[in-house]
Amino acid sequence: MWFVRRKYPDAPHYEMSGTVLGTDECGTWIGSRKGDPVRLPTGEERSMEYSGVVCIPVDDWFAMHYWHEHPEVDLYVDIASPAVWSSDKVTVIDLDFDVIRWNQSKGGGVELVDEDEFEDHRLALNYPDELQASARRAAQDVLTRVQAATPPFTVAHARRWLDELLGLEGQAVRALD
Repeated sequence: MWFVRRKYPDAPHYEMSGTVLGTDECGTWIGSRKGDPVRLPTGEERSMEYSGVVCIPVDDWFAMHYWHEHPEVDLYVDIASPAVWSSDKVTVIDLDFDVIRWNQSKGGGVELVDEDEFEDHRLALNYPDELQASARRAAQDVLTRVQAATPPFTVAHARRWLDELLGLEGQAVRALD
């Protein structure tokens, strides 16, 4: 399974190979292990630096990441269009805003970032009014939910799925297509 993030309207962004771990009330969880393939916006191919999981909600404007033993970030949430699923991939449009829950090494706390990037892209790429409004609403909603630590925006909730990923044995890393 590929998790594909594009930039508006359909420009390359990050892609990663992963394994569908399951679903819960928050969405579908995809896991990638350290060393699994990742493709950068430039097309360059690399290996995942950390094992991690991403929650793809059924019909919401985010994709939430949790990386195993990341030195600075507990949770990282991309504000993104609702996911579009096909047989071998799930695609979202990354809409610039991110919400980060910093770990204690960075002083903890929750922050909405990349508002300047959103403004630059909004103007340069002529984001439609409805897309702008939806992205702004989602950024504020997700910020509030991360601050309130409601699932899936808790380390404990994401950790359940990471433990599932780390328990998988003997699966080959899929080569990039």
